[in-house]
Amino acid sequence: MIGICISGYTSSGKSTLGSAIASKLGIKHIGMSYKSDVGNDDTRLVGMLERLVSERDTAYAKEFDRKVESETRDSNFVATTRLSPWLIRNATVRVWLDCGLQERARRRAAITENKDIDSEIGTVSRIDKLTSEHFMKVYGIDMNDRSIFDIVINTEKMTLKEETEQVLLLSIGRDKDNVLGD
Repeated sequence: MIGICISGYTSSGKSTLGSAIASKLGIKHIGMSYKSDVGNDDTRLVGMLERLVSERDTAYAKEFDRKVESETRDSNFVATTRLSPWLIRNATVRVWLDCGLQERARRRAAITENKDIDSEIGTVSRIDKLTSEHFMKVYGIDMNDRSIFDIVINTEKMTLKEETEQVLLLSIGRDKDNVLGD
């Protein structure tokens, strides 16, 4: 069985890479996120994260975790939920996507059609800060600690094709059951 877990900060390319890998391998892409739970609305996401951090709410997070874990059972998968590398114990490969704040804000601006990069920098920074605080309070996870990751990819310096190839090479090399063939 192959399980690829991809994490990174806001707009680092998690979903894009995960989708490309899942499509290439013909396996399930698990792209659940807190953001999708609030209708992909950054303002609502920030509000939800502020509430989770201030109230130390673990119930929402634990229920979300159960959903993610259940999606990874008994099948090959690519999970692009931010917490998946820490959460999913049977992952074959754990990937961290690195990308500078300016580029991530530029990517967000393209998606939201916001011409004000400075406001996007503020939003991206706020989401990253709150998410990091939430993970530390609920799980004791320091998102700046990359020691659990098998590979770190700078998505500013590689094309999507190059990123995909790097993760596929590592994943296929570790596929103990040889599910993907020789």
